[in-house]
Amino acid sequence: MRETAPVLCVENVRKHYVSRKKHRMRDGRVVRKAAVKSVDGVSLTLFDGEILGVIGESGCGKSTLGRLIVRLESPSDGKVLYRGTEAETLYKKDKLAFRRTTQMVFQNPFETFDPRYTIGKTLIHTLRLHRIGADDAERISLISAQLEQAGLTPAKRMLARYPHEMSGGQLQRVSIIRSLMLGPEVIVADEPVSMLDISMRADIINLLYASARRERVGLIFISHDISLTRYISDFIAVMYLGNIVEYGKASEVVGRPMHPYTKVLVSNSPSADPLETRQPIMIIGEPATPIDVPEGCVFSPRCPEAVPECAFEKQELRGIDHRLIRCSRV
Repeated sequence: MRETAPVLCVENVRKHYVSRKKHRMRDGRVVRKAAVKSVDGVSLTLFDGEILGVIGESGCGKSTLGRLIVRLESPSDGKVLYRGTEAETLYKKDKLAFRRTTQMVFQNPFETFDPRYTIGKTLIHTLRLHRIGADDAERISLISAQLEQAGLTPAKRMLARYPHEMSGGQLQRVSIIRSLMLGPEVIVADEPVSMLDISMRADIINLLYASARRERVGLIFISHDISLTRYISDFIAVMYLGNIVEYGKASEVVGRPMHPYTKVLVSNSPSADPLETRQPIMIIGEPATPIDVPEGCVFSPRCPEAVPECAFEKQELRGIDHRLIRCSRV
């Protein structure tokens, strides 16, 4: 599936915010101004038609990473490249063209549609803004075909509905359709099914998967649901406290985790196989805050496999068995 040139390259990207509240650090110091290291040196690549899953606990920085990729936020350091050109350069040159290049599907679809407008009016306005379609009649035809393909029938009735007249699953499908109609090269889906009923999740996952394969769109799927991420993804990146701690093929990362943190996540996630038994790995303590990041391994204060040296040795991603692991103990 991988080709010679990636559609997206994220190179050592960081996003640090400034907090002006008082914070007590682990060593007892009280600071009045501190850097919140939400994303702290992440690098990854994405190829046409490839699906990369990003998993981790809440607060690990995966949503911030998604917003940096689509340039809803600017990185404090590092680069985001599309076909070898920096996102910032593309955005400054032509904002609309950049928005057609990359799209984002958010967690709550009801917050991404204006409740005053019908679905038809919203989608027509989107195509009109990006100069897609010769006139509104052609735009309605394009939209109707997409709705029918996504199982939203009859399309004419769907176009006349307001957002509150649709279910969460229906509106999320419309959100995905709105993104696909612009012909993006990359879509970032940030927890796209976490607010939906279980019965609707499979439809959304299958729509994203089929669209990525059919349109050759690079898809970044951000989720805390390991089973769903394994199902849809080609590769998985595991994040902890702003860092990628393990990266590899989805089946291998979930089926045979190597980093201690990945082992904890997988052991505590439900399995799709009713015959599979997993022994949950329990860890003690809360994750460190991105304000007071440990000096050495970021996971060492909670790691069941840590040795004293882990608290002081800075860990780097290194290749092991066709994977990238941020752990010197593996």
